[in-house]
Amino acid sequence: MLSYLSPAECGSHMQMMDFVDSVQACMPATAPTLGLELTAAARQYINTLDTGGPSALLARDQWRHRADVLILERALAWQRDPRCLHHAAALADLNTLAFALAAARRPHDAQPVFAALGGIVTPWPWNAVGDPLAAYARESRRALR
Repeated sequence: MLSYLSPAECGSHMQMMDFVDSVQACMPATAPTLGLELTAAARQYINTLDTGGPSALLARDQWRHRADVLILERALAWQRDPRCLHHAAALADLNTLAFALAAARRPHDAQPVFAALGGIVTPWPWNAVGDPLAAYARESRRALR
C-alpha cells in the first residue's frame, strides 16, 4: 500500500504520510509500525534522488528536517530495545534504518544498526544507490571505522 501511495507510483508524499498516520492511530502501542514511517521517509528520499538535478543534490537535507530527525531518533530508540526486533520485517526495517542513517551522514548512530544486521542485506533500499551489496558494504565500512 505504501508503494502504491508513493510519488513513484500514483500517489504523493502526503498520501503516504496520511496512510502511515492512519495505521499508527489504530494499531496497538506494541505493534512495529515504526518501520512503516521510516520506509515512507526513505521512499521520499529515494524519490528525490530519482528526480535528478538540483533536487537530487540536496536530497540529504531531508534528514535535517525536524520530522525526519524525529523519525530517525524514534527508530534508533526502537532498535536499541531487543524486545522490538522479533517481527517478520525486522531485518528489512533495520536495513532501512541503516540506509537512512547513512544518507543522513550519521555513521556513529549507524554502527549498532549494522552490527545488529550482521551482514544481512535486503535489496531495497540499498538498490536505490547502486548494487545493494556494494552499497551496504561501503556504508557499513564507513560506519564501523
